[in-house]
Amino acid sequence: MEDAVGRWRLPFLIAATLTVIVCSAVIALPDTFVVHLARSRRLTDSQAGWAYGLLALAAAGQALYTGFVVLSERNAARRLERKIAGGDGDPRLAAARGVDADAATASILTLVYGGAALYLTGGRGGFWLFPLIAVIQLAWYYRTSGATARWLALQADPGSEGRPHDGAPYTPPLARGSGPS
Repeated sequence: MEDAVGRWRLPFLIAATLTVIVCSAVIALPDTFVVHLARSRRLTDSQAGWAYGLLALAAAGQALYTGFVVLSERNAARRLERKIAGGDGDPRLAAARGVDADAATASILTLVYGGAALYLTGGRGGFWLFPLIAVIQLAWYYRTSGATARWLALQADPGSEGRPHDGAPYTPPLARGSGPS
């Protein structure tokens, strides 16, 4: 079970591939298109600067919130409880996969912020902050979701109801050996 919960790499591979594709597409944009985008933007230079700053702040805030709250063990425990109530398949595996999918989706959202910054400011230079944040997110979230998956693997099997695997009733350590001889 621990190996199955431990790693589900597909969301991270998709997010990394999408990051490379988006960055390659931005590099391949013709200069005439970028100049046209800069000239036809609806924002003044000051407004574009504020929009860029707010997008960067939103991306950083979203990265921190996802890393410290969404991928936390407390949130994973809530997700595990919902999966147990649903009763479909192994709830620990489903909860771990959900954590991985949330982590990868958050890094993709950062690329969307980068696309918005490119559109609003009309410059490629400001775009590169967002893929950098996305790559840092992917590395951090991969590590964090792995730790959360290991924590989920240590949780009791939902069908065991706190009993040891051999089926014997639980006896506290102090009461062991104090029974009749």
